[in-house]
Amino acid sequence: MPGYKTWLGYVLFATVVCIMFLYVCFPSDAVRQYLEGSASRLTPALALRLGQVAPALPFGLRFQDADLSLRERPGILLFKADSFVLMPSVRMLALRGPAFGFACTAYGGRVQGAISFKTFNLQGPFQSDVEMTDVRLGQYPYWRQWLKRELTGTMSGSVTYASNPGGFPRGSGEADVSILDGTVWFAQPFLGMESVSFQRLDARMVLEEQEISLARFDFEGKDVEGKASGTVRLNPYFPRSTLDLSVAVKTGSTFLTDEGGLFGPGTFLGKRLQEGDFKIHIGGTVAQPRIDFI
Repeated sequence: MPGYKTWLGYVLFATVVCIMFLYVCFPSDAVRQYLEGSASRLTPALALRLGQVAPALPFGLRFQDADLSLRERPGILLFKADSFVLMPSVRMLALRGPAFGFACTAYGGRVQGAISFKTFNLQGPFQSDVEMTDVRLGQYPYWRQWLKRELTGTMSGSVTYASNPGGFPRGSGEADVSILDGTVWFAQPFLGMESVSFQRLDARMVLEEQEISLARFDFEGKDVEGKASGTVRLNPYFPRSTLDLSVAVKTGSTFLTDEGGLFGPGTFLGKRLQEGDFKIHIGGTVAQPRIDFI
């Protein structure tokens, strides 16, 4: 028994020394370059940039200031995390391939999930599952930089995505999200309004063959509520994606008043609005939508 305790003490001492040595001599730059290169090979259109890389107990990595952007437009960030932790996932046992769990703080909320690969070279197809909690859309610069408009609110939900050869948007996936207390600012005044607010928006979207279908899209606010259906045909440059959406809107008595801007109650459109509901079709592109009344 004394000999057993002695050997156990040696093992524990060696383990502690190895961990300390790993932290002190961790090859931060080499790991960072390897991960950035792997991401580039996996999705050539995207560029991953990592700040400081350090070990995270028990077997993970911690990144500071991680961001993802389009390689051709590095000034526009698709995603940025203040702190990002990556660890091996128990999915490895079932999938017999590399799988990692991650968690990060971003845009005032928390994002966590898992990503798994079919091959150990990290170059093959992958599948990801992401959960978002209390992400503040007003802190996300994408809308202002690309779409020339703003969207605020607090978003929670889940997203799954499986890649195909060729990278995004050729993969498939689903998203279930909710946005609370949001506001959309229009690029140009619509019905005399510069923005519209809602208390809650619930959406379920399905991505297949470069097309997003709205399986559910409901919104409600103090003076307006409605439903949307249709598709968004994706372009690798997202603002050029084409829209084919139908929106049914039900308005409250104060949605438009006599001072309601371009369309007062005296016009034909104003009378339709006073009746309590109307429908519109949204075509064109994400960057330049075209709205027609049905």
